[in-house]
Amino acid sequence: MINKTITSGLLLIFLVISILIQAQITKSRVDPLPLDPGIRYGRLENGFTYYIKCLTTPNPRTYMRLTIKAGTFQEDADQSQLAHFTEHMPHIRTKNFTNILYAPDLLKSLDMKLNDISARTDGTNTNYWFDHPTGSVKALDTGLLYFHDIVSGNVEFRKEDVDGERKSFFQEYVLRDGKKNYVDNTMLSHIVGCSVLQPHPVDFREYIQTFDPDALSRFYLDWYRPDMAALTVVGNIDDVDALERKIQTRFSDIKSPENPRPWQNCQIDYLNRPEQFIVLENPYKDLAIENEEVTIRAFIRDNNYNKSTWQGLEWKLAMSLFQELLRERYGQALKHYNLPYKIYNHIEANPSAMEIRVITKKGKEKLGVQTAFGILREIRNNGFTQAEWKKARQYRLQQLDDTNDHSPYYWVKQIENHFVEGEALPKEKTAHLKKWMTNLSLEKFNNMINDFLDDIPEDIAIIAPIGHKANSYSREDLEQWIQKAKEVPNNGHSPNDRPNVIMEAKQSELLQQKEIVSITTRNEKPGMEIKEAVLQNGMKVVLQSGEPSKDGRKEKIQIHGFSTKGASSFPKREYFSAIFAPDIVRNAGVGTMDKFDLEHILSGTSFPYGVHPYIDYYETGIKGEAALEDLESIFQLIYLYFTDPRKDIAAYKDWKELERNAYLNPTYSIPAEDMNTSIQEHLQDSTISPQGTKRFKGLKYTDWNKAYEIYNLLFGQASDFTFLINGNFPENKVLSLVIKYLGNLPNRTNGLEVRDNQRIRKTLPEGPRYIDLAPIGPLEKVQIKMEYIREVDNIDQWQEQIRVDALAKVISFRLRELRYLYKRAVYFPRSSGYVNKCLKRNVVSLNIDSSPEDLEFVKSDIKNILNELKSTPVNEGIFHDAVLRFLYPKYSRDNLQRNKKTRVKLYEQYRFGEPWVNPDEVEEFVKTLTTKDIMETAKKYLNDEYLFEFVLKNKDTPNIMVK
Repeated sequence: MINKTITSGLLLIFLVISILIQAQITKSRVDPLPLDPGIRYGRLENGFTYYIKCLTTPNPRTYMRLTIKAGTFQEDADQSQLAHFTEHMPHIRTKNFTNILYAPDLLKSLDMKLNDISARTDGTNTNYWFDHPTGSVKALDTGLLYFHDIVSGNVEFRKEDVDGERKSFFQEYVLRDGKKNYVDNTMLSHIVGCSVLQPHPVDFREYIQTFDPDALSRFYLDWYRPDMAALTVVGNIDDVDALERKIQTRFSDIKSPENPRPWQNCQIDYLNRPEQFIVLENPYKDLAIENEEVTIRAFIRDNNYNKSTWQGLEWKLAMSLFQELLRERYGQALKHYNLPYKIYNHIEANPSAMEIRVITKKGKEKLGVQTAFGILREIRNNGFTQAEWKKARQYRLQQLDDTNDHSPYYWVKQIENHFVEGEALPKEKTAHLKKWMTNLSLEKFNNMINDFLDDIPEDIAIIAPIGHKANSYSREDLEQWIQKAKEVPNNGHSPNDRPNVIMEAKQSELLQQKEIVSITTRNEKPGMEIKEAVLQNGMKVVLQSGEPSKDGRKEKIQIHGFSTKGASSFPKREYFSAIFAPDIVRNAGVGTMDKFDLEHILSGTSFPYGVHPYIDYYETGIKGEAALEDLESIFQLIYLYFTDPRKDIAAYKDWKELERNAYLNPTYSIPAEDMNTSIQEHLQDSTISPQGTKRFKGLKYTDWNKAYEIYNLLFGQASDFTFLINGNFPENKVLSLVIKYLGNLPNRTNGLEVRDNQRIRKTLPEGPRYIDLAPIGPLEKVQIKMEYIREVDNIDQWQEQIRVDALAKVISFRLRELRYLYKRAVYFPRSSGYVNKCLKRNVVSLNIDSSPEDLEFVKSDIKNILNELKSTPVNEGIFHDAVLRFLYPKYSRDNLQRNKKTRVKLYEQYRFGEPWVNPDEVEEFVKTLTTKDIMETAKKYLNDEYLFEFVLKNKDTPNIMVK
């Protein structure tokens, strides 16, 4: 009886202890987590916050950030765009600094580079950075003083400074194609409810030129205050206590406002607001073709926005895994040619939601929506499969393994998330999440996703062209489509659906054993040996086996094959068929495999994007890179691109539609590319294939059959090709693969001769030449391009190429004067120096966007700058930045010995006959450059006789100066 009583008592005690332990574990997962003790954290009486993270890994830079917990979400109705505009103002004038983004003497005195000081603005915060050399007390103190100016009310808003920046700000809007973002920004403003509406593009310029300066200064005074600011310092800090005292002393004197404006939590506001539905007409038609795309954006709200606990961090990790798994499901569903819809998914931080985006054409809105949500319904009902789970979790665990918590960028971002988003940053964060992910079961994960997914998304937006029937769709229409969506079966992960290898063993075994006709060895420098082999089919193969990277980078083996025959070998009417042929083939695939089969096979390799065949005007070739373990696979793929390009009319139609979509939704500026094409025509330069409108119009001149005929002719003569292979590899292994695959490439022109390129060096007319170009549609700016072109007899003068490059970098710095000193309508002027090796031309190119009103002023200012470069040694600070920021890293021995750089040098040697130059010699030469070299090079090139000036402007833009 006593034993039973004791036993019962022990069981009761054990049960109570278990309950208490479980309660403590549960509490620890839902309570806010303490900050990693490895970060020195403080909050001053005025609310100013600071974080100091000392890194143990040596780093020459210290990374310093000032974060203001306010962005576009904090703008009032009369302050649209003014959060961003406010970000610009500290760069112009504070109590202690003027034009800090154009301060060459200051940068040189601090041993800093131009891009060490910058800023950005988004919805939730504004971030300033001041990165500087580790151990430099002067640079640290300067950065702290600059940040103190920003947050203490010492940014100056002089009328002349605000008015001067209005023009540059508008140019930034134009450069970033703000007009095309207007509809999306308007949609998000309605959905989220936190940000104010952006001015209509028609009114944007006038708005920026006329907004009330008081609204700008009000934003600054409301939000740039100590309790909304945090300083982050990450680097090798010798004395954390001393740095902390310095920060406290510097920022403690800032007074808190008596009645600080309350901060609005947009996440909570969004999650609590009613469900939203909006239809927006997209009124823009910049191009001469119809765009009938309809975009439907659906948002599934995520109420688990609190990331201050382990539970919140685990949820964030699970959602990122869900995003990848869903993206793979959608990707598999889209692996068909000529689909009338595209589907994307994305986890949004602001708003806290998952977005499902469906882009449709040809009136297939219902089909696209039902496919997207039919896949979600299948996932909700049946979950992800074990095969999907194993692959995705393994990938995510590898990412966690690869997290570099010795990187300053890791800590800068983690600290920003902690301050702005309230995301926990506990000790051993990555290790905990990895352990949690390792123990997470598929069943639990599927249950989490099932709980998250709703039958109907809370928020829906439709964006359609003017007059499209989609503008009449109601929320009820969309909900009905979604409710009636049938499950889309998960067939994309069956191993029997698609091939798993590029070539079956039986197929590769059929290749005949070939012989090497000759092989020679030469040494370009001690320790660098190059082997040249001639194969039985007449192909030349160059092997350069280097040493592993000294910094531990896993560099891939580089492969580049080329011949000196290209589109110029064929009649002019066949030009587009020739240059488009490789793209047509890549979209179709090789052998029996379409492009989707290849994507499936290559997804698990070191070359997931395959290889890249190309046909240029003067050249045909193929490029690729792969790790040693995948070398046979990449040679197999190259072999098939030469011998068995797949021909499929459906793939060809799909390619044409992809080209059309690329033109309608470009990732680059169509007017800028059209301008480049016109310039090439004026300069008789066919070395670069056209982009933009000329490329799009070339589609109608492309003949499918002719493209394949040309492709087979150019890739069908193995003896025309030289292959360059370099990297860290065993030569015998690579030679055996070369013999097996490249050695079996045929010479099969079937009696058709491909004539040699008619490479006639075009003599340029004497300058100066001034040429006005007209865009295909109205421009909100003018584009100026000044090309100083000097023809040369030899292109092997590598020292001259570096001098030209150095001059261009100095010009880029000087062009910033247009914005900061002359107050012109200029945002991002730039200059480049390069060699056109085919045409034997050295080029210094200036590229400037401005306003029609400032055009003549800008041209005059540029002329003055260039004349000054020819007559006066360049400022030491500017020279220091150009050399330190660009030339030293670019021409350093370590960089030049990268595999990709070595491949380029081999190509230049075997393609153009340039001599091999020892990287040590190049590095030492750069160190000998002086300001006098810049001046002498400027005298040599920046003369009117070499000038070709092009201006892209609307036809009604007058050539007058307007004050």
